Formats: sequence, structure tokens, C-alpha cells
Amino acid sequence: MLHVMIAMRSPKQPGGFLAIALALIASGAREMSGQDFKRMELSFPSEYTYACDYPRSELTVRLIAHNQEVYPDRIAQTPSGWLVHDRYERQVVELDENLRRVRTWGRHGPGPMDYERPVGLGRLDSDHVVVVDNEPPSLIVFGPADNEYRIVGLQGRQMEHAIVADGRILIATRDATVHEVTLDGQTRILHSRHDFGLPGSRRSGAPASPRLRPGHIGLRGPSAIWTLGTHPQKAVQRCVHDDLEKMLKEAPRIDLGPPFGVQPYNVATMQDFLPLGAGGFLAMGGLVLKGSARLRSIERYDSSGVLLEAWKLIGYPEVNAIFDEHNIGRLLIWNEESIDGIQLVETKGMYDVGGR
Repeated sequence: MLHVMIAMRSPKQPGGFLAIALALIASGAREMSGQDFKRMELSFPSEYTYACDYPRSELTVRLIAHNQEVYPDRIAQTPSGWLVHDRYERQVVELDENLRRVRTWGRHGPGPMDYERPVGLGRLDSDHVVVVDNEPPSLIVFGPADNEYRIVGLQGRQMEHAIVADGRILIATRDATVHEVTLDGQTRILHSRHDFGLPGSRRSGAPASPRLRPGHIGLRGPSAIWTLGTHPQKAVQRCVHDDLEKMLKEAPRIDLGPPFGVQPYNVATMQDFLPLGAGGFLAMGGLVLKGSARLRSIERYDSSGVLLEAWKLIGYPEVNAIFDEHNIGRLLIWNEESIDGIQLVETKGMYDVGGR
């Protein structure tokens, strides 16, 4: 049995968020986030951790840039840097490629052009930034003062992630439904749960916790990457225990002990992925390292989903991380428990596509 400590911030602290070890997103814990718990102990079944036992070389990094004042909640890459929703400032901050602050966009609040819970950010063009807000479901376009507006009434509840790609705005819900939104407020469903081999309703299954990238969706619970299009296809299935691979149909149930008892859990075993075109995919997550569950695992797969190489990230246990799509081998990482702000690092030894 692996004992995991789940630390909980007091709601009196700025940004009262859960710091959840091993990227464990627990629906039960979410319901308790408003209470003044300090921590609870979870006994996590060891078979989930030991399910995958293939060799990984150690991957060390060097620091490229560091901003100690920005603590991300949501992040999107732009052609020249990053957009970050800061969990403490509760504001969208634009950073350049060296993580230096460029400007801010909008503000948190209940006003007609304010946002309260962004689920996605992106640059629409050189003048406009889009924030997709979940309260209420809407998108806000920021830009020149005479060309800012909000579109309300988006279809799809429980929006989980949104991106701006090639002028299109794509939104994925917790139930793995993908919507496209146009700037005149029209929405259409691109893909339903059925397209990803899931039952028509979630029933007792865990949320999909999707992450979008242009042309692909990552279902982070079962660690699967799907291509989007007329006929979506599973491109990659990361190595996880069978219970986790099937968790969208029936969520794993873990005994938390009194007073919580047995509860369904959504275990996010994949953090990010990066399509490499003909070069396949990079994927990153946790809960797959025998004896080193705190470390992050990074794998490279070919275009048919066959594992080619694997690494373990040394020196940054339990970090949140996303791939830098402009510089293969670089990662944007953060963990408010161990890192001040946000860091851009470059790996030494990871696969480099095309020598970039």
C-alpha cells in the first residue's frame, strides 16, 4: 500500500486550492475543499503504482527561465510566450518566452467583462485574447477597447478545458464531449462520449478530465490520447492498471476510512501530451513508476501508439508540467509546495524531434 498525504489549504488563504499529491483528482476531496481541513491520509492501492514496470532512463534538466511571482491555475502557449491565469492574483497574465510579464487581461469579478473560473485561454490573433469562463459558461474576447465583448449561453455544462487553435475555439466537458464555438456565439458538438467508445451517460464512471491540443484530446483519467476528426481513433494508451484504463465506465472505488468510507475516485494519471506529427507523441504523467511514484514519467510513442522510449524526471517530484510545443525538450513546470512561481526548464537526454 502506498500512503499518500493530501494537503488542503484553508479557505482563508489566497486561492484556497487543494495541493493533491500524484495528480490525484478526487471528487470527494473537491466537495470538501471549502472546509478547513488541514490534511487527510489516503491509502492508495499499490497495484496501481506497480502496474507498469519498463525501464526508464533518468532525465535531468537545466533552468531556462523563472518567474517567482506567477502561480498558474490555467496555462496556454502563445506564438511568443504564455498566457497564465494566476491562482492568487486571480487574473490572466501574459508572459513572454522568458517568463517576463508583458501585460494582464481583464480581471476577476462578477462584472459583464469579468471572469470567475476560466477553463481556457488563448490568443485569437495579434490583437485579441480569448478567455473561456465557466461561471457562467461564456467566452470573453479582449482586445482594443472598442472591440471587446462577451458571448454567454454556451452549450455544455461542466466545461473542463478550452483552447484556441487556428482561429477555432474548442471546449471539452468533464464528460468528454467536444464543442466548437464561433465568435458569433454559435456552438456545435464535434464529438460526443460515444465517439470515444464511452456509454451515452457517465453513470458511475469518473470524469474524463480531458485536455485538448489541436487535432487531439487526452483523456487524462485512463491516460489515453485520441485523434479528433470525422472518425476519432485512439492513438495512444499509456500503461496503467486495468481499473484505471476502464475508469470512465466505472470509477475505481478506494476506501478512505472513517468518516468517508469507500468513495469513487478520478485518478489523473496523465498530465500533458504533445503530438509530434509523423514523429508520434510525447506523454507525461505519474503513478506508473515502480518504487518511485512521486516522480514524473515521460514517454515517446510512435504514430501508431507503440512505446519507443521512456524517462523519469529527476529533481522535480510531483510537479505540474506541460510541454513547450515550440521547443521540443522544454517543459513549463510549477508546484506551489516546492517551487516559487513557475519555471521553464530544458531536459538533457530527451528525444529531440528534427534536431530542434
